[in-house]
Amino acid sequence: MKFIADTEIPIDPYDYLGLLRSQGILAKRNSEFQKAPLAGLSREGIWVILNSQYTDALALISDKSHIVANPLTEGEMVELEIEAKSMLLNASGSFFSRLAKFVFYFSILLFVVYAGYQIVKHT
Repeated sequence: MKFIADTEIPIDPYDYLGLLRSQGILAKRNSEFQKAPLAGLSREGIWVILNSQYTDALALISDKSHIVANPLTEGEMVELEIEAKSMLLNASGSFFSRLAKFVFYFSILLFVVYAGYQIVKHT
């Protein structure tokens, strides 16, 4: 994934994003990643998702008639987006499942320690 800053894009970034997608280049606006914990996201711009399409994306800035070497079909772009969301959902689900188990077992441990302390204290 490579970044193109808004300052490098002479047209409206959303128009440029539409141009990229219409030419088969998978890209996302920076604001779509604002909540992600990655460095450098305070800058405004476009992320070209596939590194192999970055040079074509840059070429389209100066030449809208540039022919993209390996364009994706709309179906391929949708499939990649769905796969990425699914992977993120699975990863976050796994994290929260482990977190819930940890909290559960830690709570049991605290209860056992507290109950043991109360038994020792009252005997």
